[in-house]
Amino acid sequence: MLNKKLDLIVANCAFVIGIIGVRVQSPGLLGGSLIVLSTLYYLNASTYHLGGIVLLLVLMAPINSSGWLYGIDSHTAAAQSKAIMGGWPLTGSNLGGVGTGYPILYFLASIVSIITGAGLIPETSNQLLTSQLLPIIFVFLAVSVAAFYSKRLISESSLSISNGGIIIAPILCWTPMFIFHTVFQRRSLSILLLVSTSALLMRYHKSIDRRYLPLLIVLIISTILTNHLSGFLLLLLVGSQFAHIVVKHWDNLRNNLMRYSLILLITLLIHQLWSTFAGYGGEYTLVGFFQLRLIETQEILASLGLAPKLHSAVFPNQSSPSSLVYFREFIARWLFQVLLAIGISASCIYSIRRDKDDYRIHIFYLGILVATSGVAAVIINRVPSITIFEINPMRVFTVFVLVAGGVAMHGYVVLDRILPSRQIFTRTAILLFIVLGVIMVPPHYISSTPPDYQSGSLDPRIGPRLHSLSDFTEEYGEYNQLIGDVIVRAAIQPKTGQEVNGHHDEIRSGTISSNSAIVLTAQNRYVYSARYQKSGNQFITINPYNIFNKFNKHNRIYDNGDNYVYTK
Repeated sequence: MLNKKLDLIVANCAFVIGIIGVRVQSPGLLGGSLIVLSTLYYLNASTYHLGGIVLLLVLMAPINSSGWLYGIDSHTAAAQSKAIMGGWPLTGSNLGGVGTGYPILYFLASIVSIITGAGLIPETSNQLLTSQLLPIIFVFLAVSVAAFYSKRLISESSLSISNGGIIIAPILCWTPMFIFHTVFQRRSLSILLLVSTSALLMRYHKSIDRRYLPLLIVLIISTILTNHLSGFLLLLLVGSQFAHIVVKHWDNLRNNLMRYSLILLITLLIHQLWSTFAGYGGEYTLVGFFQLRLIETQEILASLGLAPKLHSAVFPNQSSPSSLVYFREFIARWLFQVLLAIGISASCIYSIRRDKDDYRIHIFYLGILVATSGVAAVIINRVPSITIFEINPMRVFTVFVLVAGGVAMHGYVVLDRILPSRQIFTRTAILLFIVLGVIMVPPHYISSTPPDYQSGSLDPRIGPRLHSLSDFTEEYGEYNQLIGDVIVRAAIQPKTGQEVNGHHDEIRSGTISSNSAIVLTAQNRYVYSARYQKSGNQFITINPYNIFNKFNKHNRIYDNGDNYVYTK
């Protein structure tokens, strides 16, 4: 065991080296620092070391965009936050299409910006941004609350775990959360509210009186008003606990049923009312497990012959994921959930046999609901007639990992105690979680490796040159329409209010209509990704093939080395 002073010095040096490794995009430095901090935590079990590990993981992706906003849609959310200072609801705004009916993040960001004086939207000069710091804080707090919640969840079992690192190992290894939830979007706040609601539901379950009910209702309302998908995830959480009460307390069902019926009714009612009358101007409605916009509902009805079919876009050079990308973004994520399911099943079986009233059992029902949702998402996304309806189960998986990760590790400890295995189940599970966590990190997020353009991957960082481009279009761009990909749209539309459309047909043909401008970036040499309006905003990625040769015959009015503007 190291001396405390030496331990502190080594831990600080490892953390600083890790930050430098992320900043200069060196996976070796980042990985080495994480190994050192993990080793120190294994030897001393200090919260300080664990906090350093969490911070490095949280900063892993966004720190490369220090001074700018990380994530394609972050600029839209920042613009909404700035616009909401003038009042809500926002009307007549053209800031990129983020749902203004779910305003909690925007109100919070605007208030923090006013208090601190830190800006919301990046300018051409590097600066500290409220919109950059908030998601980092949200994810850090979400992991912290999840760790506390998991420890309390397991502490009342007759077989407890003393090592906190084992409890939160799945949470730390779920790298998609640290990559896709550290952007300034509503989902970054929603995971914090969801895991906090889950923790408070546990306290509400354990308490005899109803003193937690007012705060619980406030959290439920805040969660629903944060993101349209948060309401659905909240219904999964409350529904799993409702199922647990019905099954476990059948002999005393009346009293328990009244308590949870109230919570379930409040959640469902607020979710449905807000989705119908406020969210997206009323164009969202709850259909089964998922929320469908009207255009997506029309596509499903069309597949049944009950409505006109929308135009289906098919391009000969449309991009598709490579085997490696498919494994990283689909297979690895599902394998991670399978590992969780094995541990959760073992923990729940142990609880049923040994513990009289174990709250952990509801996690098993939650897992069933999550698995059902994920399988439904896979089926729906692969039905040709409704390919416009894209469901990404990753957000559901993230909440499930935060809420159920500790229970899964408890299950592996149970297996080690029942079978004379010398902790082989726990060690194997942690090793597999680590391997899958590393695999799920796209290399271009933490290294200088370019994205896999052939598979449709994009670099989500919008730096100073793209902001200079948006300044140019704002000052000189008096056109009927601007045409560009999702990156161009994210850089220009929220900041200037000018609408940017995809128009894949013009990109493929190399033509420019009158009083229009084509805006291209360096990435467009390899990939062009945008929504295709003719197919109901279906998201399509194509390989543009010699795109600059096609447009160099036109008038190039702007060129900053990476970004270009062409007119007829």
